[in-house]
Amino acid sequence: MSIGKRIKEIRTELGISQKLFGEGIGIADSYVSEIESGNKVPSLTILLAIAFKYGVNIEWLESGKGEKYTKEGAYVTDEEIRILRTLRDKKELRSFVLLLIEKFKDRKEIVKRLTDFLKSI
Repeated sequence: MSIGKRIKEIRTELGISQKLFGEGIGIADSYVSEIESGNKVPSLTILLAIAFKYGVNIEWLESGKGEKYTKEGAYVTDEEIRILRTLRDKKELRSFVLLLIEKFKDRKEIVKRLTDFLKSI
């Protein structure tokens, strides 16, 4: 299954339109449509926004492997998603993830996932 089909699967399981899904992660519904149809490949920041906003396992989004949803569910605010979408390079992304690690320092599973993500970029 393609990444676009996995994203569509998540959205339909959530029972929301492309418009609402896109609003949740800071992209237009037309871009969601392009991703779902395979015409566009989502950026890393879009994948992270989906993972953080909707509680989806990033590994499953990228490869289809592992559990679809995380145990802890969604864990960032709409404002944090907006900030995430403005990041332009890996240095900015690393800084943002470090802020999230500090925010969730008492939640071991989230810190572990964020730390693992940092190692991958």
